[in-house]
Amino acid sequence: MLDLLITHASLPDGRTGMSVAVQGGRIVEVTEGLQAPAHQTLDAAGQLLSPPFCDPHFHMDATLRLREQADPADR
Repeated sequence: MLDLLITHASLPDGRTGMSVAVQGGRIVEVTEGLQAPAHQTLDAAGQLLSPPFCDPHFHMDATLRLREQADPADR
């Protein structure tokens, strides 16, 4: 028996009506229309299912100011 079955999900690659099976904290199957016993079943109702987003940005403004103050011979 699966821990979690998510049905009718849309995926970031454009696939719709997908089912995602989770067992032991890991995705074990991604397929269309999967029917399987699960402790918990969630109907995504066409909503987007995606991994968490990580925003890997940083700010260069302080670094750019330091360069402006540097000795012109070092540039």
